[in-house]
Amino acid sequence: MRTTQSHADNSALRQGLVFGTILGAMLIVFNLVNNLANLETTGETWLKNGLLIVMIVLPGLAGFIGSKETGRARSGALAVLVTGLVSAVIGITTLWIITLVFMDTLRHNALTMIDFQQSGMTNTAVFIVEGALGGSIFLTVFSFAFAVGYGLLGSLLGARYAHLRTRQ
Repeated sequence: MRTTQSHADNSALRQGLVFGTILGAMLIVFNLVNNLANLETTGETWLKNGLLIVMIVLPGLAGFIGSKETGRARSGALAVLVTGLVSAVIGITTLWIITLVFMDTLRHNALTMIDFQQSGMTNTAVFIVEGALGGSIFLTVFSFAFAVGYGLLGSLLGARYAHLRTRQ
């Protein structure tokens, strides 16, 4: 029993690390493009909608595969938790690195300037740092909310699929 549980945990951790790293890599691309490219409003909308779809699909897939391999929803839930944690750490870290390293570039980003002018603030650096702080909080909450919601759904479906497969 202990060996089976250890195998299930290792499989779930592996799935969580793989999917968390994939989602984290996508967050790196998102952060780079969103902060350093001067996208028009349509391009920014496409970028954010694409990330939203990925944030729904990947945790669900991690949960599905994690629980399908073991037949336990618990394994999928662990995979989802690790996926959310790894992707949030990668995303937040890159957001802050980009914010601090490319502060001058961010000050000249067209969308940042429009938002800054509408904010009524007087210091662009403070405005950008506050935006990164808000983004960090949002990313953490959003990552875990999507990971838990869609990941647990995937976990339950994967466990159900595994039980149906073993009955045949």
